[in-house]
Amino acid sequence: MKRQWQGVYLAAMLAFSPLIVHASLFSAQTVTQWEIALAELPPEQLTPIIAQLGDAWIYRKNEEAPVISDLLAKALALNPKATLAWFEVHPEQFDAWLESVPHTVLIDEVGTDESYAERVQLRAAMITSLVNYPKNQETFQYARRIDRVLRSSQIRQTN
Repeated sequence: MKRQWQGVYLAAMLAFSPLIVHASLFSAQTVTQWEIALAELPPEQLTPIIAQLGDAWIYRKNEEAPVISDLLAKALALNPKATLAWFEVHPEQFDAWLESVPHTVLIDEVGTDESYAERVQLRAAMITSLVNYPKNQETFQYARRIDRVLRSSQIRQTN
C-alpha cells in the first residue's frame, strides 16, 4: 500500500509542479524523477511525464539528447498512444527523435552483457508496443515509421 501512495504522490508532484522544462533546468535530479515515474507509474498516468520529456527534447543540448531520447523510447514502450500524440503535435521533433534512435537508443555504450541486454529489451518493448497499435489511430503513420527503423536496426556496442 505504501508503494502505491508513493506513485500517486509522484504523479501529483510531477503533474502539478511548476516545472517548465528548459535546458537550464535539465539536471540529474529531473532525469531521476522521470526515470522513477516511468518505472513506477501506471502507463495511463504518464501523459504529463511524456509532455515534460517532449519539452526537454525540444530544448535539449547535444550532450542531453541521448538521455532524453532513451527516456522517450521508454515512454513509447509504456504508453505509445500518449507518446505518439505528443509527436503528432510536434512533427519536426518526431523526425529529429526518430533520426536519433539508431545513434542513441540502439547503441550500447557501456559494453557489458547486462547493458546490451537492456538495449535489446528496450528495442523489443518498443516493437511490441507498436505491433498492436490500432491502424485507425491518426498517429499510426508515426508508429509505422518507428517500427521500420527498429526492425531495420540492431543494437550496436561502442566498447
